[in-house]
Amino acid sequence: MSITGDIVNRQVIPRWLPFGMTQSLGEINPLNKIILDNRNFDDSYLKKELYWLNKNDNFSAIDYAATAYIFGDTKNINVINAAKHIIKEKKSYSKYAIDLANTILNGIQYDNSAINIQKLEIHQKISTLKKRIIQYPYNSINWVDIAFYYTIIGQNIKAKRSIDIAVHLSPNNRFILRSAVRFYLHVNELDKALYIIKKSYLVSIDPWITSVEIALTQRFGLKSKYYKKGIKLLTAGDFSNFCLSELNCTIGTLHYNGGSNRKAKKYIVDSLIDPNENVLTQAEWLSPNINIQMTNRPDLKFLSEANTRKYFREGKFKESLNSAHDWIKFQPFCTGASTIGSYIA
Repeated sequence: MSITGDIVNRQVIPRWLPFGMTQSLGEINPLNKIILDNRNFDDSYLKKELYWLNKNDNFSAIDYAATAYIFGDTKNINVINAAKHIIKEKKSYSKYAIDLANTILNGIQYDNSAINIQKLEIHQKISTLKKRIIQYPYNSINWVDIAFYYTIIGQNIKAKRSIDIAVHLSPNNRFILRSAVRFYLHVNELDKALYIIKKSYLVSIDPWITSVEIALTQRFGLKSKYYKKGIKLLTAGDFSNFCLSELNCTIGTLHYNGGSNRKAKKYIVDSLIDPNENVLTQAEWLSPNINIQMTNRPDLKFLSEANTRKYFREGKFKESLNSAHDWIKFQPFCTGASTIGSYIA
């Protein structure tokens, strides 16, 4: 049974959540592979390191530590010292910054997933982030988070300015890029979404970004220039199944759209070895057409969209409607959630 008004070309487009929630889901964790060998990092990262070494202040510590964490450079003594600085000066930092420093120092992953974004005092959040931005104007994460809350309340012009600034500050940051792509799609700046991904060198080395390029080109009927690179990343043996889950699912979707259900199923099954929420949702969307068995469905957080589809397919319309309401809370600016919810009702 299909949902009237449902997405006809669903792709694994990144979710957009505040930094703390994204961190708790593991989607900005370092790649298993050291993607830039022999400390051959790009100039922007090395500048952050030099800035920290020269300044040793609160801003340079978190700016450097956050970037190092994403690059997987957490064994670097300079990064460790930056994390220690954050702990020492914790009164000057947010909870997320302190959690990040503890993760670098101790390998402890903190669970911030209990946040319900519908219950947040959004204007208070914006006020707090404004103060942080005044204090740390070059922290791109704060700019993205404030854009998130602006978007929820419909202030897209302010949100766009904040996103543009974040991308300018951190054009090679996985969290910034994936969040920006979702925002640009929200405001129909499709070319810009694709441009910032193709401009970043991460598109050829980070499966979380390669996947976005392939998904975007499919979304707009274009041919991906990174499909072969994506296949190489999948077969290199350098990454965890979780890091490859979205890329596997995106390539599986590409084969499905190309009419090859057999190839599609192979990649989708591989994506489900250790999926995130978005991958599991895509599998639910595809399952009626390519016969994917979802018997060992993992118990992930924020499965509202996946559950909406699962319960509807099973004829459990009350449960499906409740899940659709949770989906709206999870991604409040997603029109698909309200469209499907109104149809079920």
